[in-house]
Amino acid sequence: QVEDVGAVMSEWKSKGWAEFTTDEPIKAEGLQQCFTKPHPLTGIIYEFIYRTTKGFNIDNVKDLMKSSD
Repeated sequence: QVEDVGAVMSEWKSKGWAEFTTDEPIKAEGLQQCFTKPHPLTGIIYEFIYRTTKGFNIDNVKDLMKSSD
């Protein structure tokens, strides 16, 4: 959980810490999130998310699935 998904993405990109599956956060009502690509050595994937509501948003789930192709 982060306060600003876009800011975290920018920081990690500028420091070379990770590549992301999308260029910008995936946004839906009450939700913003992104995923890093798997780290080449560890395979770890990070998710950064900001929620104003509980639960899932079906449109956001579809966009996430597309981003992980």
